Amino acid sequence: MSRRQQLLASALLALVAMSWWLARMASQEGVLLEPQERQADYFLTGVKEQVYDEQGNLLRVLDAAAMRYYPAEEVTELEQPRMVLHGRAGEEWRARAQQGAFHDGGAELLLRGAVVVERPAHLTRPPLRIESAWLRVYPEQERVETTAEVQLFSEESWLRADGLHGWFGEGGRIRLLSNVRGYYAVHATGGDRDTRMGCPDDDCPPPRE
Repeated sequence: MSRRQQLLASALLALVAMSWWLARMASQEGVLLEPQERQADYFLTGVKEQVYDEQGNLLRVLDAAAMRYYPAEEVTELEQPRMVLHGRAGEEWRARAQQGAFHDGGAELLLRGAVVVERPAHLTRPPLRIESAWLRVYPEQERVETTAEVQLFSEESWLRADGLHGWFGEGGRIRLLSNVRGYYAVHATGGDRDTRMGCPDDDCPPPRE
């Protein structure tokens, strides 16, 4: 074999080896980049859970159309969740959404999609309705929060704001974070009726003329 033929054969072998190496790397990358399918450990429908304190008092009730638990993420996802929370002051708070997810072993419930929280009238407190795109609920801490836009409605009064912190275990105390605007109606009832809805530092906007 001439020197020219030897050089040509070596070049062909090198080209074949490089092609094999590139094909192998592409195959490995394909395996690594292939998205892994989420695997639920269990799936339940028609879920209902009731939680009581040590004295046997009902703290909260959770209903959901369906529940899925993903062990790799330690997340429990809910479809059409509905939760009833009972505050220490005796008030009842009802929350619902299109979707929900429990994180941190159930310490945090993230509600997403058309979130509505309602408090029926209680003693001197008027009814209250809160709407937002998403809301985090911390059942054990008896509080809620969001940085999304919120709308609050109570009888003739309404408020809009960016973000909210709420403590349903403290008589329904609410703090609006920023950009608060709305209409606050003052009722001259002559009694002890409390018409507060929730304003930053208890500074509500004046009634509209």
